[in-house]
Amino acid sequence: MSSDTTNRPITRLECFAFLVAMIGVQLSSELFAQWGTYFYSPPANTGRIVYVAIGLVAVIFMAGRIFDIVTDSLIGIWSDRASHTPGKFRLVPIRGRRRPFIFWGSILMTVTGIAFWYPPIAETSSTNLVFGTVIMSLHWGFYTLAYIPILALSLDFARDEQSRIRLGTWIAVGMILGIVGSALLPGELIATLDPARQVTEDGVEEFSAVGYQRVSMIFAAISLFTFQFFIFIVKEPEDNTAPSAPHKLHQEILLAFRLPLFRRYLTIFFLFYIGILANQRATPYWVQLGVGGDESAVTTLGIPFLIFCLLSALACPLLIKRFSLKSLMIIAIGAMGVGLPFMYLVAIIDADFATKMKLASILYALKGVGLGMMYVLATPLVGQIVDQYARDFGERKEAVFNAMHAMMVKFAQVFSILLATQTMNRFGNSAEEPTGIFLVAPIASIFCFAAFVLATQYPSTQTTKKEN
Repeated sequence: MSSDTTNRPITRLECFAFLVAMIGVQLSSELFAQWGTYFYSPPANTGRIVYVAIGLVAVIFMAGRIFDIVTDSLIGIWSDRASHTPGKFRLVPIRGRRRPFIFWGSILMTVTGIAFWYPPIAETSSTNLVFGTVIMSLHWGFYTLAYIPILALSLDFARDEQSRIRLGTWIAVGMILGIVGSALLPGELIATLDPARQVTEDGVEEFSAVGYQRVSMIFAAISLFTFQFFIFIVKEPEDNTAPSAPHKLHQEILLAFRLPLFRRYLTIFFLFYIGILANQRATPYWVQLGVGGDESAVTTLGIPFLIFCLLSALACPLLIKRFSLKSLMIIAIGAMGVGLPFMYLVAIIDADFATKMKLASILYALKGVGLGMMYVLATPLVGQIVDQYARDFGERKEAVFNAMHAMMVKFAQVFSILLATQTMNRFGNSAEEPTGIFLVAPIASIFCFAAFVLATQYPSTQTTKKEN
């Protein structure tokens, strides 16, 4: 059984290492989330290569996420059961239950993080579909190998609400700074680093994949450094050992789902993430055909979003002194969802590019407020659930619950991909008929509203008992 206390508090340098690692987490995932669908299946008749038809591109990302969902729980349980002391099967003798996973996962996903942007056929082809699906699946598997143990290690250190808010704020700031890199930099870099980017004498824009490929190399290298820095700095608490009598995989999952608090948490976050991620998938399309911009305009909109995201995250340690976790969660979901329907109006109004960008900036700033808060709140909310499980069953399962949280997010990503791509496929995804692109945001807002309603019913305390 895991000990209920750690031998020492986390140091400020280790908190900083968590921040740095979260930057790597975002750089190794958000480039795919923001630009992957657009790269493989850009709007028709815009001069870009369509590697996979819009009706099929969801297969790449859904298959990858489904594979990732399976590996989440396996890696979580494996990490919880691992020995702190290196054994004969550790090729590199790294101490700790979590750190060896992070070491190998970060190295392997560097390779797949670059390979994805090299589809073998420079036209629409089923070969590209198969290639993208395989590489995407491998990448998310390696990503999980590094990410889940980091989340589990955060709760190995933080065992009370105050320390969770403190460490959660460091983690949130790292994630936001990672978004700064993954949202602000790619659009401009893709255009700048593409040697074929030009406008011909006939007024036709020309593009190539080189800009995306070079950006992927830069992001993969930085991400690898952040994870390895984390391993070098953070030393795991010695007393967090694996339970002596581990349950089977299905038993671990069933026991976790016996907590009503956990089921409610998963449902709220599942609906919330479907809404925000579906909108994220459609952002490059919406900016191009609804606002009249290109990749650099996506970068510009990211500035107000990220400023308010960072400010709201930094405000959480102060807000938690006056509001409950439940109240802050309701505020965050409301802020994220309220602006989504207005994105449709911005797209269809008769206004110039500058006016639309100003309106879009306001909406993105509002979204930033909500997301910054949610990044902070995830750590203490999951921590409450881990504490409840420990009281009911006598064991701490940090990696299991973080893995199941990640599984939920990835299920939401699968649904969000399907929601965004099929809405565009059904109602229009071209310069001539962009209605499907414009409808993604208001449809996504329905899911955020459902999450908001359920959040009002979330328990204010952690006294929920297990079900018999």
